[in-house]
Amino acid sequence: SQQTVTPLPEGHTCIKQVQGEASALELALEVFASSSAPRTRITAIAAHAIAITVKGTERGGEANKALCGFLKSVLGGDAVTADVTRGLSAPVKVVRVGGVDGVELAYTRLLRAQKYIQ
Repeated sequence: SQQTVTPLPEGHTCIKQVQGEASALELALEVFASSSAPRTRITAIAAHAIAITVKGTERGGEANKALCGFLKSVLGGDAVTADVTRGLSAPVKVVRVGGVDGVELAYTRLLRAQKYIQ
């Protein structure tokens, strides 16, 4: 079952390949944490960043844990790693993702999550 992969549009920098590492990506995110959000979901994918609403608070890193867990589940499950590398306590974050075979596959899975997880 070969899945159709959507190429990242020209000029989009929200997902980047980490130089020298085949299965490592960096995602530029704008995160809104809210304990009253019904669930964690992708609200927009723009050229410069992926907007995500996270169900949780910034206290004690709860939102970062929820964010990384959500990204792992969307991008491939237990085989995927996700760690916030910049912006630990800021709304603008960079998350390093490992175990995803390329920018296009990551973009395709993020688009699918945006469409189906409302």
